[in-house]
Amino acid sequence: MNKRIVKTLVASSVFLALLGFIAGPVHAKKV
Repeated sequence: MNKRIVKTLVASSVFLALLGFIAGPVHAKKV
């Protein structure tokens, strides 16, 4: 595979993980 594609996939997965980790508790507090 292309290294650029791998980096993009890793970055997006990490970003989504962080987003879910942050948004989860915040959403729970609002409700």
